[in-house]
Amino acid sequence: MTEKEQKKELRRTLAARSAAMDPSLRRQWGEQACRRLLQSPLWEGACGVLLTASTPQELDTGPLLRAALLQDKPLFLPRCRGKDMDFFELRSLSELRPGAFGLLEPPEGRPLEPVPGLLAVVPAMACDKRGVRLGKGGGYYDRFLSGFEGVTACLVLEQMLFDALPREPHDAPVRYLFTQQRTIDTSGAAGGYG
Repeated sequence: MTEKEQKKELRRTLAARSAAMDPSLRRQWGEQACRRLLQSPLWEGACGVLLTASTPQELDTGPLLRAALLQDKPLFLPRCRGKDMDFFELRSLSELRPGAFGLLEPPEGRPLEPVPGLLAVVPAMACDKRGVRLGKGGGYYDRFLSGFEGVTACLVLEQMLFDALPREPHDAPVRYLFTQQRTIDTSGAAGGYG
């Protein structure tokens, strides 16, 4: 079985695992992972944050969106076009509108400018301890991250964290993983942020 076929099968299995979780526990664990990220030096030092407006199947990014806006951190969300996506600034949650794939998108206003100190919080169904993530299979983030020079992170539940996931050559791993229990620096640096 190829990596692509393995990923497809894993997506089905993990979607079922996620759907079987107690919704209140899943929400609580997601809030704990968000809190861990919000209390980290990584968040504190970010000069701007790239996020998505989560879908019901993903961990809720609402706390991160609200925190960025309250802290006046420049906040950028993606708009999909063709096989790529561009990030635009979001200044209020009321600006979000349904876009491609039913995802909430920002208005096409101020585009992201690459500056030092950006933090991209990348969505994932699951991750492994090397930072390899399993997304929805469209490759949007892998293409975007291939040219991104900021710091990358994922929110992931411990129940969706693996020792190793199938990895294809184009897969772009993330640097930090924030779970409800710990922070993992996937570069192998001792301890990460604990």
